[in-house]
Amino acid sequence: MISIGDFARLGRVSVRQLRHYDAMGLLRPARVDPWTGYRSYDVDQLQRLNRLLTLKDLGLSLDEVRQILDQELTGSALAALLRHRHEALAAQIQADTARLDRVAARLRLIERESTMSQTTIEIKHVPALRLAVVRGRAPEIDSAEISPVIQHGFATLGQAMADHRDLVVGPPVAYYEDLPDGAGLECCAGLPVRADAELPDGVEALDLPAVERMATYLHVGAMDSISAAYQELGTGIAQAGDRPDNTSREVYIDCDAPDQAQWITEIQMPLVDR
Repeated sequence: MISIGDFARLGRVSVRQLRHYDAMGLLRPARVDPWTGYRSYDVDQLQRLNRLLTLKDLGLSLDEVRQILDQELTGSALAALLRHRHEALAAQIQADTARLDRVAARLRLIERESTMSQTTIEIKHVPALRLAVVRGRAPEIDSAEISPVIQHGFATLGQAMADHRDLVVGPPVAYYEDLPDGAGLECCAGLPVRADAELPDGVEALDLPAVERMATYLHVGAMDSISAAYQELGTGIAQAGDRPDNTSREVYIDCDAPDQAQWITEIQMPLVDR
């Protein structure tokens, strides 16, 4: 038997915590002196304390912790339960982090609203273009839905075209087209290729026609802030009295720098004839 103070030091908890766990029925002392009320513990009880603290750190309530401990699960069964809870917690953290990133991006949009009217866009002719593409679909026109689809597309395309780099004639291009009835967005990860290029299996050719009036805007910065650039381009188009069609393109002019703040992407929107 060891005193409550010594047990607390071994378990890296406070005496107050041990008394609370005793009151909750989570970890009873091995012995309580009937005359002094002093609590004593067996060293073997560290196993229950360690399990208690692990479950508590994984976000379980003390009532839930007690229910699990009272089941007296085997080490392997408890380990499986903890792994499942750990994976769920990690997924929640990932989701919360993504949510924070989206909020930060929206805050940047709000902060830049006063300068959107000053956006400079360029209207230019863009020649016809043949792309080697891998297609995907995003269920919503939202950056959180689009990013994983287009990233997967470029990863697949890169593998398929690894031995065919001689066919590529320009920087990567993402091509987007609204699906009918608000069904989402078609996302094409593409590489410009020669008109006579024979493409490998799993890669299809997409021929984009020439565009006489293409509204373009250079976005300098990371991809997580590109929503602001789209809004700036759209604002500029509307202020000029024009209207884009249901497609858009991203031309990744220089996106090789380790620091994404230095990346250069040209956003393109074909304009509907007046």
